This record gives sequence, C-alpha cells and structure tokens, in this order.
Amino acid sequence: MKKLLIYKNKTLAYSMRKLSVSGEKCLIVVDKNRKLLGTLSDGDLRKSLLKNYKLNDSIEKIYKKNPFKLEKNKFDIFEARKILVEKRLEVIPVVDKTNKIIDIVLHKSSAINLSSFYKNKIEGSVVIMAGGRGKRLRPFTNKLPKPLIPINGKTLIEHVLDNFIKWGFDSFKVTINYKSNILKKFLQELNSQCNFTFVKESKPLGTGGSLFYLKKKFKKHFIVSNCDTVAEIDLNKILKKHFAEKNLITMVCVKKNITIPYGVCKTSQKMKLKSIEEKPVIKSFINAGIYICHPKVLDLMRKAEPRDMVDIIIEANLIKKNSIGIYEINEELWQDMGKWSDFERFEANY
Repeated sequence: MKKLLIYKNKTLAYSMRKLSVSGEKCLIVVDKNRKLLGTLSDGDLRKSLLKNYKLNDSIEKIYKKNPFKLEKNKFDIFEARKILVEKRLEVIPVVDKTNKIIDIVLHKSSAINLSSFYKNKIEGSVVIMAGGRGKRLRPFTNKLPKPLIPINGKTLIEHVLDNFIKWGFDSFKVTINYKSNILKKFLQELNSQCNFTFVKESKPLGTGGSLFYLKKKFKKHFIVSNCDTVAEIDLNKILKKHFAEKNLITMVCVKKNITIPYGVCKTSQKMKLKSIEEKPVIKSFINAGIYICHPKVLDLMRKAEPRDMVDIIIEANLIKKNSIGIYEINEELWQDMGKWSDFERFEANY
C-alpha cells in the first residue's frame, strides 16, 4: 500500500516516477498522519501538463479532493468490485472512522477467487465446451475453429474466459475436437496466468457429450459454459442461489420478449375462430449456455456419445427430489455468438 501513497507537496515529476514504479494508474494523496486528502491519477497529471504546469510544480492544485471512499467493515469485496466498474474508478481508498487510510481496493485485487470462497462446495475450474465445428460461421471456420474468431482485438474464447477470470477463476478444462491442435496451441501460448487442461473428443459429441470424460473428475459442484456465450454475470449471486435452493443444476437464462410479426388466430377445438391477436409479444426464458452442475449430473452418462446439454438437463430433472433452478440475467448482458449478425452486433455495442 505504501507505494501508492503520496504527500500533496510532492512534484509532478516525482508523482510520475512513483506511478511508473507502482504499475498502477492512480495514487492516494495523504497527510503525514496518513489521513486521506484525495487521489491523483495519470489522467490528472496529463491534464496538468496541457495546462502548462511545470514538472517541478506541486501536485497540490491538481489532485482530486473528496474522492470516493469506503469505510472499514461497512462493505464487502463484491460491493467494492461493482463500484469500481460502475464508477470507472482505478482505486478506492478504505479508511477508518478517523479518515486514516488502512487499505486500498484495486482492480487487480477485486478479482474474487470464488472457488476459494466456496471451497467446500465448488470445484476450482470451469469447463468450456469448445469442440464444435461452427458451421453457421463458414467460410471463416473452414480455416480456424470458432473460438479463435477475432472480435474487437481478442478472440471469442478470450472474451468467454474473461467472464470467469474477473471472478478469480484461473483453471479451465476445455473440451476440443474440430481443429483441436490449433486451438490447443493458441491457449497454451496465450499470455495468461491461466491453467488449461484439454479434453479431446474422438468424435463430435455435441454441446454436452464430452462431459462423459469428466465423470470421475468432480467431487463438488462445477461450472460449464459454451464457448460462444459472452455474458456479464454476477457469479457470486448465481452460486448463492444455486446452493440456497439445493439445485442439481442452475441454468443461467435470459428473459426475452419475442414479437410474432403476424396476427395470431385463436381457435376452438372445432377450428372455429375465437379471436385474433395482432403481433403478440411472448415472454420466454432463453438458455444462455452457462450452468452450475452437481456431479450427479455426470452419473447419468453411460458412454461417450453425441449429447446436448439440454438432453442431459432433462434427464437430470427426472431424478426424484432434485431440482433444476433458473437464474435470470438481463438481455443486454448476454450475447450468443452463433452467427455473423451476432458478431456484428457485439462489435457495435462492445
């Protein structure tokens, strides 16, 4: 923490050097008793130079007074992380009742290791289903596997991984089949601290069949995600709901309003017209392709055969006294990347 604290009488040049050494984008301005005075970002320094401040000028007139702060024991790390994102902050000072700095919340420290938080209940790795052929994305997928399609400077699978990395997950089991060597090599060489284990399908097994190879690998609940599901999800809330309801599976779903662009006729059993509803709106829950699963789900799989996750879920639902839960997310926070129009929409809104 000390490397991020600075006194208000220090110069712009000193502040720049301190920021560079810290590797962060913001410093905390304090007095000699470590009482919080404000924050100083790299943006504040750039703006001051544009206003003709000199490098040997004091930062006293350019740092932000009255910054957003949190008080000790009056927040949790999940709340802090949400504030960082929503307010677009680089740091949040944590103070005691006397306004003395006792901690700092950073983006790097805001990734919560949920596998540790739920260590007695959930496995530490996430299963990414990435063996499909991506037929709807030809001719691109004639050359590369679907997970490696580039979008906004990253591959599709990197966007998917980011959804879990930000919650502290860094271990992934990736099921592979189509152009598997290319995908495997890319992930192995990815500049990342993630650990990848690969599950090779000998033949295409659909969106769920390759889970058979993981039957004896899980003793606790685990997470499964399609490789083409990009979603902003609150994993903490999903897991809380999953365990509170004692679900066998919790499916992440998107509530969609689907308009039928025709007049819909309602008839009697004798096919007599009763009424006509013009362009009715149907409200439905759409499977988002992310699941929290109990290991019992895998016990139902007898052999490695083509299976969809939906088939597996339906079978699991037939097990007596076990429940399948649904966790709803907003439509704006989810994007299925199954066809080219989805990529265009994601690029436009990203």
